[in-house]
Amino acid sequence: PIIHSAERSISAALKKMIASLLQDHQVWILSGAPREVAIAVGKALKIPSAHCLGVVLDWGPSGLFTKLDSAIAINRSKWEAAQCLVPSWPRPIISIGDGATDYALFEKGIVDHFIAFTQYKRRQNLL
Repeated sequence: PIIHSAERSISAALKKMIASLLQDHQVWILSGAPREVAIAVGKALKIPSAHCLGVVLDWGPSGLFTKLDSAIAINRSKWEAAQCLVPSWPRPIISIGDGATDYALFEKGIVDHFIAFTQYKRRQNLL
């Protein structure tokens, strides 16, 4: 569903903010959602697909999910994937997210600042 309607699912304000950031900054998506979803959202926001990380699902010949490859960092955790990328990111690094796994990037010192984004989801443990 979101893969096919990502453009309509994203608010105008978020699109405007990302467009502004893209002028002078690298913007990445690190998501616990499937990679296909991260890429669809990135496309709607004009973020290069190479900057859109999501869980890589392995599908069998019949089209059914078979496994997660734990050798892929994003399949284990968002912060492990970020650790691999951080050396190539200019400082300061700011993370924007709506959950504990997003906040963990700041808590573990991987990013310099964290902004809680609550337009779509409000998690009490984050607020």
